[in-house]
Amino acid sequence: SQALLNEHQAFYVLPDAGNKIYLTFDEGYELGYTPQILDILQANNVKATFFITGHYLKSQPDLVKRMVNEGHMVANHTWNHPNLAKVTPEKLRDEISILETEFNTLTGTNMPRYIRPPEGAYSETSLKLTSELGYKTVFWSLAFHDWDPNNQPGRDYSYQYVLDHIHPGAVILLHAVSESNTEALN
Repeated sequence: SQALLNEHQAFYVLPDAGNKIYLTFDEGYELGYTPQILDILQANNVKATFFITGHYLKSQPDLVKRMVNEGHMVANHTWNHPNLAKVTPEKLRDEISILETEFNTLTGTNMPRYIRPPEGAYSETSLKLTSELGYKTVFWSLAFHDWDPNNQPGRDYSYQYVLDHIHPGAVILLHAVSESNTEALN
């Protein structure tokens, strides 16, 4: 419920944002599109938030550093991408803190205190624990089936879907493994 989200610093839309929208990418692994996405964002002077996993940080350190250096927010998507509604409190804390520590070591900067729960899975307990760790939980108000590299809807679909569903304060969830999304950003 909205009250539960408010109580634990979680949100899926930013209603007081005026006409701003928030572009977010989930990064679990790399398929070669992120450099192009970063080029497009830079060319258009657009900042985004990238939610990364431990696998992404370890396998793509140069891209993570580039995101930070180009002024994007790089935030927590957990170390191993587990369902946070089903892990123990200790495991949840480890999933967040290990990524935070490794990010700090790699970039020399502190990870911003925003988390996107893998698959959007949460419980009242997971929201409470992440809030106690000082994190805001970021869901989304606009998303579509874009995460399967073998089932891409195409550039026009991606572009039109976002246009048809955009709203003030939207938090848009895109996956950087999507060829369609990369092409639609251009």
